[in-house]
Amino acid sequence: MRYTFAELDERANRSAHVLSELGLSKGDRIAVLLPNGHHFVEIFYAAARSGLIVVPLNWRLVADELAFLLRDSGATVLVFHSDHDAVVLDLLGRGKADDSGIDVRHWLRVGSNSPTWALDLEARVDRAPAGPLVVPTDASDPVFIMYTSAQPACQRELSTPMTASSGPS
Repeated sequence: MRYTFAELDERANRSAHVLSELGLSKGDRIAVLLPNGHHFVEIFYAAARSGLIVVPLNWRLVADELAFLLRDSGATVLVFHSDHDAVVLDLLGRGKADDSGIDVRHWLRVGSNSPTWALDLEARVDRAPAGPLVVPTDASDPVFIMYTSAQPACQRELSTPMTASSGPS
């Protein structure tokens, strides 16, 4: 899929509205289990515009590892591709955070024929307003959280602000 910058801007705006309609607010975390491609870029920019924090997940991880990252990050939304239906269905059955489960409340799926438990991201993006979503953000607000290891005992969380420091002054 190829987009012009104007088309990407519009899709990021629409995606930001979709996230906002879920009741998310500045500082909330969304996990992303998507292949490299336009959907990932759209969600990343939508989250940044919304003041949300993206938690990219490695598609090679198994359900136990993904569950740990979802719990540890506090993500309340999981955006995933249909290629990951099986592992996401396993995660869905793990319960809420109050009983050592995960706290994902919204499951946004990319791909045709979404199951009843998942929201169709593409359909929602197509219906969302194209104008910008205005959320006041600060350059020091985190944009994403990266985990550096697949082994839960070795997890390291790195948070990155909207603008990176240019180095020591």
